[in-house]
Amino acid sequence: MGFIRRLLKGRRAPEPPAAPSVEAEAIMVRLDCPCRWICTDGLNPEDVTELYKTRLAEGQEGGFIPLMVLPSPLLAEMLEMQAERESNMGLTPAESRRRMIDAAARIDTAAFIRRRYEAALPPEPDFSDNSLMGAMADGNPLHSFVSVRDIAAQRLVPELILADIPTRQPAHLPAWLPMGSYLSGPSPEEQIALFAHWQEHFGCLPAVVSCDSWECYVTRPPISTAVALGLAKEQMAFCPELVYQGMGTLGALAHSLLDAPVWCFWWG
Repeated sequence: MGFIRRLLKGRRAPEPPAAPSVEAEAIMVRLDCPCRWICTDGLNPEDVTELYKTRLAEGQEGGFIPLMVLPSPLLAEMLEMQAERESNMGLTPAESRRRMIDAAARIDTAAFIRRRYEAALPPEPDFSDNSLMGAMADGNPLHSFVSVRDIAAQRLVPELILADIPTRQPAHLPAWLPMGSYLSGPSPEEQIALFAHWQEHFGCLPAVVSCDSWECYVTRPPISTAVALGLAKEQMAFCPELVYQGMGTLGALAHSLLDAPVWCFWWG
């Protein structure tokens, strides 16, 4: 162990990027809106969260919603494939976004949640969701964005994009940067429908997106255990990984949502 510590201590940290990566450039071109590229050197998750909140307040006057984007080759590839689909269908990006938003409006949110929740439960015939309940304890409320961390490197991701999305409807942001529809992830249309539902009830604003995750900034998080437990079931339907790879029980998930201004979802 001493040798490993000395080896890691002597290893030079990677140099911070001096310019946007190729994939960051491609993503900004695809977004086609005012974007600010951010080198995260010297920042921490709290700094990034405060930067988002400041831009959110500015967007209320400027008519836009800020979106933090974590560039990656996979996300750039997803957006390139989306552009190819639009081209093959003869759609402009604006027309494609409108189709997603219209399709989301036709989703029966309650039925979607019920169907996804039932599908997320183990298939054993005698299984009850009471087995997943657990105590309303051991939650870990989030107060700053966590997806901006590179866990393996023990630092922030090297770069971020802060995009000013020209809309006043936060729930529509997945139409601007569609991801999902693979593994257990919901489609962009389903993301829009759920974010609209949670925006109405909790002031949920999708805020940070990567190739396989969304984080939301929440202005009216639940403050009662009953509401938090109902929300935990909805979130498990949306993202089963929250329970099976994260909190372990619905009770712990609900506990983590009490008065928590940040929600995190990931798939894969």
